Amino acid sequence: MELKIDLPDKKISEEQLEKILIDFTKKMYIEGFMKNSNINIGNLKLRFIVSTGRTGTKFFAKFFNSLDKIISYHEPYPNLFGLSKDFVINRINSQEVINTFLVNRAYYLNQARRMKFNYYIESNSGGLWGIIPVLGKQLPNYKILHIIRDGREWVRSVMNRTLFRDKDPLDDIRFKANDLPNSPYFSRWEEMSRFEKACWSWVKKNKIMKRDVLQDKNCLTLKFEKLFDKNDYEKILVELLNFFEIKVTDEIIDKYRKHLESPVNENINDSFPGFEDWTQEQKRQFKNICGDLMEYYGYEMSGIEYNKPKINTQKKKNLIVTGIPKSGTTLFSYLISSLPNAICLDEIFYNINELPDKFSEIRKRLILKKPIPNSFKENGELSTNKRGEKREKKLKVIEKDFDKNAIVGSKVNVPYLFQIEKLISYGYKIIAIVRNPLYTIGSWRTWISQIGKLVPETRVTEEDMHERYKDFPFKSDIAVERQAEVWQFLASIIWDHRQHINIITYEQLTENTKETLKDICSYLNLDMPNEKFELDNMNEEERYSNLDAIEKAVKKYAPIRTVFGYD
Repeated sequence: MELKIDLPDKKISEEQLEKILIDFTKKMYIEGFMKNSNINIGNLKLRFIVSTGRTGTKFFAKFFNSLDKIISYHEPYPNLFGLSKDFVINRINSQEVINTFLVNRAYYLNQARRMKFNYYIESNSGGLWGIIPVLGKQLPNYKILHIIRDGREWVRSVMNRTLFRDKDPLDDIRFKANDLPNSPYFSRWEEMSRFEKACWSWVKKNKIMKRDVLQDKNCLTLKFEKLFDKNDYEKILVELLNFFEIKVTDEIIDKYRKHLESPVNENINDSFPGFEDWTQEQKRQFKNICGDLMEYYGYEMSGIEYNKPKINTQKKKNLIVTGIPKSGTTLFSYLISSLPNAICLDEIFYNINELPDKFSEIRKRLILKKPIPNSFKENGELSTNKRGEKREKKLKVIEKDFDKNAIVGSKVNVPYLFQIEKLISYGYKIIAIVRNPLYTIGSWRTWISQIGKLVPETRVTEEDMHERYKDFPFKSDIAVERQAEVWQFLASIIWDHRQHINIITYEQLTENTKETLKDICSYLNLDMPNEKFELDNMNEEERYSNLDAIEKAVKKYAPIRTVFGYD
């Protein structure tokens, strides 16, 4: 089959030519010319530019295309919009991401290599913002640039476009808070104004990119404002070119200057005003949602009331312990309660709105030697939640001394994970426990057979679906594979918030107890006790059944395990 481009006889504009080429590319794709599982990148240097959009990505595609030995695309067809969202919300795994990317980019990459280009550069804000770690692990010779733009200007720009409008043509693939059950905005997304949703979109996407960029030495963040400063662009341009390993020349700098004089993809509609003309309510909403990240990137945010929780030293004495069920969180709570001037309440306070008052009340009762609630064994000792252990919640006086600086902790697993961002906003210290998913899932399943108590994370089949997971987008119909998907989901929440929480593995806790305890005491500003703690590691194959099936499910559906050190 032969495809031809039909060009008009009359002279056409650059924009008209671009549209003709895009239409031709779509036709090639539909007819199967561009789908290819065979790819040979060779020595081709891969460069990607990611952002929230409205950050000059189209400008950079045009600029880099003007340089020798470089082929550059802006959101090439198919643009892969929706791929990042699907990955971030665990609808697809990393292998599915890279397979999709390579199949749909094989034509472009093979063409670039055959035409002897040295660089393939793709600017794609809609498709690549959430898959930085996948590109980094799977592709050779790569560099990724993240462009951050002042949130006030970004919000103004998108408010003058279609984002989150009633007739938004991309509504089905937009990334939204109601895609994230653990988001504090999940339940009220539909009630939020379009302005608030735009603010959320800016902060959430950039937080994800910030997290991933910090973890990869081949990634760099640069500010939009500096890149497009016509009076002072050379220094940052040199930084960008050096990062991309493109030789800096006077000719390239001059080309960049000329491109700056011809803006690309500017807003036509200018009806939504700039920051200075926003209402006080809009300014307050913006600062409440975006303030932390704006400050992190050095954007001035003074002069507006900010409803950010104030952090005081007393809050630093409050501790949240959370994690994936059957990962050792109760054992860890027991360890905390064994330290001097510290206590951790095991699954007592589920309502996080009450935590500030509850922490204060518990601390006073401890000092006054009054009984407090906790989970105890039949003999009155604190529970470690070993298999077969019976425990109950009751009031009891804790027979050790406490003062006003006592560490008071509250441990709850999944309900706390689902509200982790609000807990972070309180300013409390947070520790999350993670365990090898092979034995975690094994423990879920064994727990049923041993004591007849169903762990919610095992109830994931259509016949017995726990309320917690009734709307979960499962990819498999097999129970053990669904359990692996749940582990992946919960572990991702912990990993996504690692900048704000202290992650400890069950294996560290049980195999290197002394050093782990030393780190914990340092984190909580507690004295290291003289007492020796010997903790049993229950990761023993003979304790669990069906490990082969669990291992296969974990390898297929829990790829994030590797970031915690689990093969």
